[in-house]
Amino acid sequence: METHTLQLKKKRDQERFEQAKLDIDGLIKQSEAGKIELAYVNEAGFAPQPLNRSAWTKTGEVHAVTANRAQRMSIIGAMLSSGNLALAKLWKNVSGLWFFGFLMALIEQVGKPKA
Repeated sequence: METHTLQLKKKRDQERFEQAKLDIDGLIKQSEAGKIELAYVNEAGFAPQPLNRSAWTKTGEVHAVTANRAQRMSIIGAMLSSGNLALAKLWKNVSGLWFFGFLMALIEQVGKPKA
């Protein structure tokens, strides 16, 4: 595969990036010591049929494919440093409010960091 030099250039603040790496390393060490629980959270959406938002059709003719719409399934998951897994599935698009609700429920389930 050919590598393009333009793709290798990063537009990031190197100082902030290095500080973030140190912060993450510190959190991982706290987790390994049992002081905190880390959660790796992700969201994915699935549609039961392919999208057909536009099609090429001659002027005056009707599209050969009708756009049947069904609800989208969204999954939010959190893999915890303890090895546990938390999941939520919704038959709708996940908004920021749904994601926030998932995080708040996750905090309730996991509990606060140990002092």
